[in-house]
Amino acid sequence: MNGLTIAKDGEFGRAPAGIEDRLIWLCRFGTPRVFRMNQGWHSAIEMNTNTTGAKFEIMSAFDCKTPSESVEQLISRMVDALGAIGEAA
Repeated sequence: MNGLTIAKDGEFGRAPAGIEDRLIWLCRFGTPRVFRMNQGWHSAIEMNTNTTGAKFEIMSAFDCKTPSESVEQLISRMVDALGAIGEAA
C-alpha cells in the first residue's frame, strides 16, 4: 500500500512509506494512536471534524502482527470510510 493516494482526485496526497512518516501524515486528519494489545498491535485515529458534538473514529483490527501492519490497515479503512462519506454527500 506504499504511496496510497487518498481520494480519487488525490486531494489529500500520498501516504508515505515509513511508519513514522505515516503517523505524522495521519496527523493531518486527526489524532492517530498505535499500541500493543494482548492479541497483537492495534491502531486508531480520531478524525478531525468541524461538527460540534460529533466524533468519528477509525480503527484497525486488534490482532495485527506488527505496528506497520496495523497502521496500513488503518489507512486502508480510512480511505474506504472517506470514500463512502464522499459518495453519500
